[in-house]
This record gives sequence, structure tokens and C-alpha cells, in this order.
Amino acid sequence: MSVSNTTKAFGKNDIRGIFPSEVNTRVFYAAAKGYVSFVLKTLEKNNKKTDVRDLLFTVCMDIA
Repeated sequence: MSVSNTTKAFGKNDIRGIFPSEVNTRVFYAAAKGYVSFVLKTLEKNNKKTDVRDLLFTVCMDIA
């Protein structure tokens, strides 16, 4: 599955799907990279310059 073909994996507040047929590590990587970019731009917009290495993000996966 390509990252560009993942719109059904995204819910209102999270990413859902069957791993690896509906979501995979590329989806999680792209989502995390986009979120970090958003956070850094938001901090910069509010004059709070932050080095990405000072941020901590956690990604979790449920196992059925």
C-alpha cells in the first residue's frame, strides 16, 4: 500500500486499520513526520523556537 492511498486509515483523532494490509510502517512514519512538522511550525509561529531533538513523541499500536 502506498502512503498516498491511505485516506481511509485516518479517523477523526487517530489512525486505524489492519496492519499491514490497511496501515503499515510507511503510514505511521508519514503521519509522525507531518505531525512533528506541524508542531514545529506552530511553536515557531508562537515565537517558541524548539529543536526537533528536544521533542518526544510516542506512537502506540494495539495488538489484537
